[in-house]
Amino acid sequence: MQEHKPLTQMVYDGLYADVINGVLTANDILNENALAERFRVSKSPVREALVSLCDDRVLRSIPRVGYKVIQIAPGEVRELEEARCALETHMLRKSFPSIGHGEIELLKRHVTVLQNTAFPPTRYEAWQRNSRFHLQLASYSGNGYMCGLLDRTLRTCAQAAGQHFAGGREGELMDGHLHIRIIAALEARDLPLALSLLEEDTRQIGSGS
Repeated sequence: MQEHKPLTQMVYDGLYADVINGVLTANDILNENALAERFRVSKSPVREALVSLCDDRVLRSIPRVGYKVIQIAPGEVRELEEARCALETHMLRKSFPSIGHGEIELLKRHVTVLQNTAFPPTRYEAWQRNSRFHLQLASYSGNGYMCGLLDRTLRTCAQAAGQHFAGGREGELMDGHLHIRIIAALEARDLPLALSLLEEDTRQIGSGS
């Protein structure tokens, strides 16, 4: 298992990116043999990656058929937005008194990375970079369990965006204007405004921040 870990991660990341970018859809059937050939690895790391993707509710196994991408219903998108908003705003309320110059500077670095991206990113890349800002902000709460929940929620949000909002909005997702305004509100010590902006950001799965 240990020797397969880097290869397993490579296959996992490749398939997950394909799901977010809309390359793989709920209508596609994946099988171990074809994936082993594609990634030029043995079937063991492919199998491990597929099992992990099933555990993370990205794929589902269909006995004697293969694996399919889990379809996220429109109603689930609304539930995801609600869950994400509740998590992030709760953690910001908890962490706000302890957020100082050092914490804000770390958030600014994430915005700088977004602004300095030279080439149009894929949807997967956009979500990865966007998520890092939100996970950094959430980490200030000191609640590792809730940060883990948020990480999983963000990943499912990315999957939902790939399925329902494949309209080429990666530029909007990478713009980061709401992130900049959240940082400004934190610097001004304006918690109500920071919460309002964060709530606006978390409720835009399709349009990004």
